Amino acid sequence: MELVNRNSPMPCYYQVYKMLKGNIENHTFYNGEQLPSERLLSEQFSVNRFTVRRAIKKLIDDGLVYTVRRKGYFVKTDEIDIHIHKKTSYTQNMLDHNMTPRIEVLGLETQEVTPELADLFKLEKGNMVWSIYILRYYNTIPYALSRMYLSYNRFPDLNIHFMKERSLYKILNQNYGVIPTRVSSVCEACLSDNFESKQLAVLGGVSLLKVTSVAVDQNGTPVEQSISKFRSDMVKVKIDLSNL
Repeated sequence: MELVNRNSPMPCYYQVYKMLKGNIENHTFYNGEQLPSERLLSEQFSVNRFTVRRAIKKLIDDGLVYTVRRKGYFVKTDEIDIHIHKKTSYTQNMLDHNMTPRIEVLGLETQEVTPELADLFKLEKGNMVWSIYILRYYNTIPYALSRMYLSYNRFPDLNIHFMKERSLYKILNQNYGVIPTRVSSVCEACLSDNFESKQLAVLGGVSLLKVTSVAVDQNGTPVEQSISKFRSDMVKVKIDLSNL
């Protein structure tokens, strides 16, 4: 790699940024490749680590690099296009990207229904709902956290089926005769909390894309509310609930 010219009017960090950007654009570093550590880059460019960190931050701001917490910096891969429509299955989204769907179950439990969910599912106070919390992966990189709520009484033994199958909509269809149809999805920006940052391997307080959706059965009765939070540096979300 070239060395920084300390006699140049261009700041040192910007010179490092330009050189790293050039290496990304000419594919010296390919998509998804991990960059050398800050320590190695500082040695290669003969600058301090703060200078390297400033250069990498600009690469991140430019959308050329993303960070994976406790692992380092990576050249940005192609965006994951999530198409949310009436029959959306995140499992199918991964298959469409020629990826093997992979999730990690962070929580599968029952809880007392909240006023919002009681109104949605037409439940009485004190009734229970399922809360399923999962982490979704793209290759080995976590890209989304999803929490799904469903009526406990309507879907008994859902926990047993889910631990075997992992595809919620397939379970509802095959085991309960329910064909879920998404009728609303709202996308908004939010900031990650400490737990979400840790699970998604991002720095604390980064922007996430939050999508809250409701699905109904064949009779138009709400059966699921889902709240998904996507890494905004990896995912592009398109919502289309028109008739397909």
